Amino acid sequence: MEKRSAILRLGFRLALLSLVVAILAIMGHRLGVMDFQLAVYGMAAAGLTGLLSVLVTMVGIVKTTITKSPGLGFGLGVMIMGLIVAVPVIAAIDAGRTSPFIHDISTDVANPPEFVAIVEARGNGKFNSLERTAEVAQLQQAGYPELGGLYVDRLPGQVFELALETAQAQGWTIVAVSPETGLIEASATTLVLGFTDDVVIRVTDVNGKAMVDVRSASRVGMSDMGANAKRIKAYLDDLAEVIARAE
Repeated sequence: MEKRSAILRLGFRLALLSLVVAILAIMGHRLGVMDFQLAVYGMAAAGLTGLLSVLVTMVGIVKTTITKSPGLGFGLGVMIMGLIVAVPVIAAIDAGRTSPFIHDISTDVANPPEFVAIVEARGNGKFNSLERTAEVAQLQQAGYPELGGLYVDRLPGQVFELALETAQAQGWTIVAVSPETGLIEASATTLVLGFTDDVVIRVTDVNGKAMVDVRSASRVGMSDMGANAKRIKAYLDDLAEVIARAE
């Protein structure tokens, strides 16, 4: 019985370690004492440790069940703790594996919206370049062939106001608004590690109607693990709903 209890205790220690490492990585980056690479490695280590905890605990639970020994509830609790850390990290790793290895996504690959006000915030050499190459465009088209702008049968000025309203509703920090150029610039912060991604929305006139294009670019990291494309799709879906309600 002591041996079986030792297995469950080991699973608990591993789950607790994974939780501590994840918290340190998150808080370390958010407080500015840990760079993004170290934070990402920390989260990966936390996820793998959490997964190891689940596997070890499963062994303990099986032995406990077979021998009808106490500790089943404890073991299930430990598994949940390990899964809380492991599942999001593993999901992010899988998203990175299946997503194009790029960090700058645009609905218009031939003529992407240009950042203006945000350039200064990214121009100190610490962050990713905003230069888009032909290779980036090819990788994006291969990875997200369905991604495109939103064509709206309404006056561009009306759509611009709705586009701004929708951007504000995303919880983004609005950096600049220019009705004259049809540009809205904003910054979005990722939920867990607090990474900053920059967004520019462009509303242009196409024969009296509006074309909405969106570009989202990560400040750090070579791959965005699909986050920018997901953000653009969610924004355009929300904007389409707002426009439909306004008609």
